[in-house]
Amino acid sequence: MSNFTDPFDFIQDQKWITLTAIGSVFTFTFINKIKEYILFPTLNYVVPKKAFEKLSIVLEDNEKEDTTLHIGKLIRELILWAFIITFIYFVAKKSKWPILRKGQKLTILQNK
Repeated sequence: MSNFTDPFDFIQDQKWITLTAIGSVFTFTFINKIKEYILFPTLNYVVPKKAFEKLSIVLEDNEKEDTTLHIGKLIRELILWAFIITFIYFVAKKSKWPILRKGQKLTILQNK
C-alpha cells in the first residue's frame, strides 16, 4: 500500500519520473497533432484514396473481403511512405543530424 496521498509527493519520491519524461509526452502529443491536422490531410489531398480504390483484384466472387487483393491501397501506402521518408531525410540532412564533434565518428556504422 502506498503512503502517498499527494501525486506530486509520489513523483518527487520516484526518481524515474523526470521533467524530461514529462516533456517527452507533451512533445509526442504535439507531433501527433501536427501529423493528424496538417500532414495527413495534405497527403490525402495530394494522393486521394478514391484514385486507388479501383486497383483491386477479386480472386473469388463472394461477400467476403478476404478474397480481394487491394493492390491500390498498397501502392498508395508505398507512395506515402516514400514521401515521408524523403521528407525525414531532407530534415535530417538540413539539421545535420546526428551532430558529431570534430574528429568523432558515427560508431553505429563501424564494423566491430
